[in-house]
Amino acid sequence: MGEQGNVRAKKVLLTGASGFVGRRIAQSFNSGQLTSLVRTSGFCGGGKEVVCKSFDDHEKLAEAVLGQNVVVHAAARAHVVDDGVLDPLAEYRKTNVDGTLNLARQAADAGVQRFVFLSSIGVNGNVNASPFSETDLPRPEGPYAQSKLEAEQGLWEIQRRTGMEIVILRPPLVYGPDAPGNFGSLVRWVQKGVPLPLGSIHNKRSLVALDNLVDLIITCIEHPAAANQVFLAGDGQDVSTTDLLRGVGRAMGKPARLIPVPASMLMLGAGLLGKKAVAQRLLVKFRTMKKDTASVASHLASASAITPFGHFLRRTKLDELPQLWNVLKGEMSLVGPRPCLFNQEELIAEREQRGVLAARPGITGLAQVNDIDMSTPVLLAETDQKMLENLTVGAYFKYIFMTVAGKGAGDRVPGKN
Repeated sequence: MGEQGNVRAKKVLLTGASGFVGRRIAQSFNSGQLTSLVRTSGFCGGGKEVVCKSFDDHEKLAEAVLGQNVVVHAAARAHVVDDGVLDPLAEYRKTNVDGTLNLARQAADAGVQRFVFLSSIGVNGNVNASPFSETDLPRPEGPYAQSKLEAEQGLWEIQRRTGMEIVILRPPLVYGPDAPGNFGSLVRWVQKGVPLPLGSIHNKRSLVALDNLVDLIITCIEHPAAANQVFLAGDGQDVSTTDLLRGVGRAMGKPARLIPVPASMLMLGAGLLGKKAVAQRLLVKFRTMKKDTASVASHLASASAITPFGHFLRRTKLDELPQLWNVLKGEMSLVGPRPCLFNQEELIAEREQRGVLAARPGITGLAQVNDIDMSTPVLLAETDQKMLENLTVGAYFKYIFMTVAGKGAGDRVPGKN
């Protein structure tokens, strides 16, 4: 209670006060300690407000940060689907990068002590074999997560230049009463007794309850140890989509009507309906390596890292089957350069020099059917270039038929044929 009293003594500027998380944060403060930066007056139900239509309005930002001890930046351009923009990343950057950094610079110039930034677990990635950690190399997927990463990087630069303390929180899906987005829709369907085809989803997802996230934010406002740290928020227990919906039903006193439909059928149906984001969350690649295997290319991994089932999958090429979904989504081609990891710098440089990176990645190709893998990056890049320069319809189907017939062993692992 004493710590909370100290928190309430802080002068805090909150952005995103009209949002799902922001509203709950605002309720944790009395009107004397909190100032809300809003686009339209009257959204926050009391307390001081500074109306600012855009984070480009430096004059309003300067007014808002004046006299504040802490800024909690919860406002963002969130996941927007099919809004018709030609360059989604550029739109996300306007608010999530440029707007965040404009606010942070004004805060630092005004003597604000600490800047708490709500980022996203998407900075780490969408799917991982083991729990994400704060020390993971970022692997953002999609423009929203990429913009959050760029904002984080800009904030650390401001911290180095000005000394203003930075705290970054990366929450996963936030759930609670009146949650927006897909989770809110699922809750409403469960409440109405609508049958859902989600009875056989065995994925594991990290979640965070709204009140738990807000408690963490309040702690990060005051606690000395939070300065210049990155925190991954979560309830500490991962659950599957199926288990989550059953729990929602129990909490509401209504049975969740879940039909056991295979995940593969759901992925196909979601793609046909244009629900690519939903499909991506359900997409699971067959595991051929142990959970503690380092994030390196196959040719650098130890043979002992491959599971017995993994050897079978690789030998028969069944481990490539889930990538057919990426082909259907338009993210990959059947024939093209094999995708590589972000840390295969030599291969990336060789491919960039030869224009290979401009092509859509593929499941198989000239290199694969000739057993040329990523252990020879120059030869692989040269072979990719040769394939792309001479790729005809006939050659395209030739590589597919050769792969199906068993030509090429795939990415090799030391010590294995």
